[in-house]
Amino acid sequence: EWTQPKYLINGMYATISKNNTIYYTDLTKGFKNPIISKAVFEEDKIISVEALPEVINAGNENAHPYIHPDEKFILFDSNKAGGYGNFDLYISFNNNGVWTKPVNLGPEINTEHYESIPYISPDGNFLFFCRYKEQGDIYWLDTKIIYNLKPNYLK
Repeated sequence: EWTQPKYLINGMYATISKNNTIYYTDLTKGFKNPIISKAVFEEDKIISVEALPEVINAGNENAHPYIHPDEKFILFDSNKAGGYGNFDLYISFNNNGVWTKPVNLGPEINTEHYESIPYISPDGNFLFFCRYKEQGDIYWLDTKIIYNLKPNYLK
C-alpha cells in the first residue's frame, strides 16, 4: 500500500545513487534558470543540499540529471554554448569526487532539436532520451557511446 506523498525538495526529475544521494533539477532560482543540485537523504529526510559545482552548472538551464548508481558519471541536458541545437545531452565523469568538464554527447545523439531527459536502462546497456521536434519522441541506443567519451586517465 502506498503512503501519503510528502514534499521532498524544490525541484524535479530526481535520480538517486546507491548511497542515497539525490541528484535533481533545482528550481530555487526559478523555472527558467534551473541548476543541478544534490541532496543527501537519510532516515526519510533530507539532511544536506548542495548545488553541483560551476563546472556542471556553467551556462543556463542545466536540468534533468541521471546519476550512475555508483556516481561514476552524470548525464544531463543543457543549452551550453557550442551545442548542436536547442538543448543537448552532456556527460561529466566523477574523478575521485571531482566532476570533469561536461562533454557534449555529439552529433550521433544531439541535433538542432531539443534533446533531454537522459536515462540508462537498469542493466546499463541502453541510453534512453527524449527529442522534441513537434512532439516528444523517445530514442535509445547502446551505452558504448558514453564509455567512448570517458577520458583515458579515468579508464
